[in-house]
Order: sequence, then structure tokens, then C-alpha cells
Amino acid sequence: AYILLYATYWDSKIESFHGLLMFCAIGIGVSAVSIFFITRSDLLSRIHEVSVFRSLGSTKGDIIKVFSLEIILITTISSFFGYMLMILFLINLQAQVTIILTYISLPPLVVVLGIVLLYLINLFSGMLPVALLLRKTPSEIAKKYDL
Repeated sequence: AYILLYATYWDSKIESFHGLLMFCAIGIGVSAVSIFFITRSDLLSRIHEVSVFRSLGSTKGDIIKVFSLEIILITTISSFFGYMLMILFLINLQAQVTIILTYISLPPLVVVLGIVLLYLINLFSGMLPVALLLRKTPSEIAKKYDL
């Protein structure tokens, strides 16, 4: 009877972990798609500026630096603060309701890895439209997007 109860306990714990993992994956996916479209919209509104800079001799690295800084700032303002508020909420909730939330554990390494993963995913998804545009030569950019 004990083994059956123990197996049932771990099955329920794994099921709840899968739900939490799925929720986190959906949240990260939404964040990545949001950053992608924010950067794409910003890039399209500044396409003439990028075309002029490239034509005047700015390197791809210079443009990547500008957009990387913007993506890091957007991530910090939106996703990072939301992530930290959720961590604080979970820590506070876990301190108040320890019996129900025994499967939620927030060691510092997990929090730091979450922050690193958040920035890496947002940086990658935000730099994707910039990298696709910078594959073109300055004259192709000017010719295709000339207003």
C-alpha cells in the first residue's frame, strides 16, 4: 500500500511539474514572439536610417550593437521586471502556503539561469529580423525599401 501511495504521489508531482513547465514554455514563447515583432516593427520604421548608415560605411556590427542594446533595454523594462515580480510572488506564496506548494523550489541558481535564458531567447528572437535584413547589401536595402 505504501509503494502504491508513493508512486501515486510522484506521478501527481510529475504531472504538476509538466503543467508548470508548459506554462513557462508558453510564457517564454510569447515573450520571444513579442520581442521579434517589436524589433521588426522598429526596424521597418527605421529602414531608411539603416540603409543610409550601411551606404555610408557603417559595419553590420555597428547596427547589430544598436539593435542589441535596444532589445536588452526592452527586455529589462518588460520581461525582467515581470520575471522578478513573479519570483517575489512565488517566494512570498511559498512562505505562506508551504504545505500545498512543496514542489515549487526557487534556488538562486534557477533564478539566475532563468534570467540568462530570458535574455538569450529575447536577444536571439529580436536579432533575427535585423540579421535577415543585414544579409542584403546596402544597395539592395535602399532599392527594396526606398520610399
